[in-house]
Amino acid sequence: MLSIRDHLAKEKMKPVMASTLLEYRTRWNLTQEAMVRMLSISNRSYIDLEHGDNLPSATTLALFLTMLVPSEQEDILDRLRQVLDEIKYTSNNC
Repeated sequence: MLSIRDHLAKEKMKPVMASTLLEYRTRWNLTQEAMVRMLSISNRSYIDLEHGDNLPSATTLALFLTMLVPSEQEDILDRLRQVLDEIKYTSNNC
């Protein structure tokens, strides 16, 4: 069972990942179908990711990150770290 903090982290990371996937799909001028093939996931799964309804699995996230140069990988991981740090800070001050 997820703690409230874990649930909050997942909910706050969803829009970060959604905007990141859309940003790169747009930058690479790809359709959703092309991203589905690149990530080896179903159409429904990708749509849910891009809409912020779900988080990618560890495998899907790792596959996505391998498509990027190291500085882009670090940028995405920093965005996710910021979300976690914000939650940690908020929960410590409650």
